[in-house]
Amino acid sequence: MSDAIQVQNVYKQYNSIGTLRLKTIAQDMTRILRRAPEMAKSNIPAEPRYVLNNIDFNLEQGKSLGLIGHNGSGKTTLLRLLAGVSLPTRGRVRVVGKVAPLLALGAGFHPDLTGHENLFLNCTLMGLSRKQSLDRIEQIITFADIGDYIESPIKLYSSGMLARLGFAAAIHMDPEVILLDEVLSVGDYIFGIKANTAIREFVGKGTLVFVSHDLNSVEKLCERVIWMDRGCVREDGAASDVIASYMKDQQRELHLSYGLKEQTETDSGNVAADKRMIDPRVEIRSVSVHGSDGVPKSQFEFGETIILRCHIHLNKPVADLRVVMGITDINSRAVITACDNQQLDPLGLKEGDFVLEAVFPAAYIRPRGLGILVTTSNPVDLLELASWKDIGPRFFTIGARRDAEHHYYAPQSDLVYTPHVEMRVVDRD
Repeated sequence: MSDAIQVQNVYKQYNSIGTLRLKTIAQDMTRILRRAPEMAKSNIPAEPRYVLNNIDFNLEQGKSLGLIGHNGSGKTTLLRLLAGVSLPTRGRVRVVGKVAPLLALGAGFHPDLTGHENLFLNCTLMGLSRKQSLDRIEQIITFADIGDYIESPIKLYSSGMLARLGFAAAIHMDPEVILLDEVLSVGDYIFGIKANTAIREFVGKGTLVFVSHDLNSVEKLCERVIWMDRGCVREDGAASDVIASYMKDQQRELHLSYGLKEQTETDSGNVAADKRMIDPRVEIRSVSVHGSDGVPKSQFEFGETIILRCHIHLNKPVADLRVVMGITDINSRAVITACDNQQLDPLGLKEGDFVLEAVFPAAYIRPRGLGILVTTSNPVDLLELASWKDIGPRFFTIGARRDAEHHYYAPQSDLVYTPHVEMRVVDRD
């Protein structure tokens, strides 16, 4: 299959004089002349600052690519080069096919024209006949669903209405390449579902490049992800693998920003967590995750056994102590599976320390970032005693996200409590 996008050794420098526009050249020359005396005094040569630095990749037709990274890492700049609204300082960018760029709200719309007039103008510019334009406009208006505002000037639209109309117009113009820069985040819930469904239907028929900070959406829509960092490609590969690496890096930076030591493979105690001590008798001191051999582990293949471990201290005995341990999806905050101590002897009859393990054999969890949930309560009095819930990812399931096996879940009689899990006491004072 031929490439829809080719980016070869591309550099972008915004403060250079390489834009072929008289207005820009004049501004650049004025800025340089004003700074000349300062540069002469300092004897320090001006070093070029590249927004993009040696970007090189190809994308086949019909494939989907996500771009992730910090603000200012060069994602939007790269998308602008692909759209042709900016030129590279060095290197070559080639995009084959009809491109629908959604880089900004209302891009390509005239503010004084109504939504209907703007749609007709866009259809005309795309080379459609009057009959084709009328048919296409009717489809766009139905999809955008902005009511009577379609006859109002664009300048009166809210950001959400602009996003709805802009996306509806782009997706109905039969594009071969869609460039999407997180403009849909301003849309409402229902439109978000419609837009994501439309993008899913497009993927496979056309080529998608998607820039977003919503890693869950990137993982769902894209087969491949490029992690941008300070204008360079930090990592390029399968979506689940690159997103896992990015989330680990974010967690590491979070630790450093709070003065915590960096997390290692065997020291997972510094993961950001919501820890609550409601009753002074109960304290959850630590949690960890292990492989089937008992060794601390942070990455699991699809179908591997996952063991959660929790250290609890009782300052006083607690009658009817219930402990629940579970695995959570960090992105959605949902509990994937859990187990409790109902099959064990009573745990709270004496004070002191004990360590519990929750064993999840053959955990069929598709690739994602995961955390640990522990809750302690008195089910008789309906009182919560203490809880622990990871906010950042503690461990990951990895693999080819689009493998059909990763979307199969065996039938379960209960939505939360997975059959064959086991909780056991591994240490007790």
